[in-house]
Amino acid sequence: MRLRDPRDRDPPGKTELSPDLCRAARNLLDLSQLDLAEAAGVGRSTVSDYERGARRPTSANLTVLRDSLEAAGVTFIEADEAAGPGVRLRK
Repeated sequence: MRLRDPRDRDPPGKTELSPDLCRAARNLLDLSQLDLAEAAGVGRSTVSDYERGARRPTSANLTVLRDSLEAAGVTFIEADEAAGPGVRLRK
């Protein structure tokens, strides 16, 4: 799954976990917000508020959310000329 806009690029390296990428990864893994929160050791409101754009978690919480999603089986895709960043299930 890729985001549409190739202008939504991060600098080379790790793609930042955006609210849309968080939601897409969680949905690919069939995880609820509570499932992800428990796996990451954060409150469900942290996930919910972030995905709704109501609040930005600390960088430490973003790291544990991303690490939890990757441990559960997704890979984040960097933006390229054709599309924005994305997420896919690891083979």
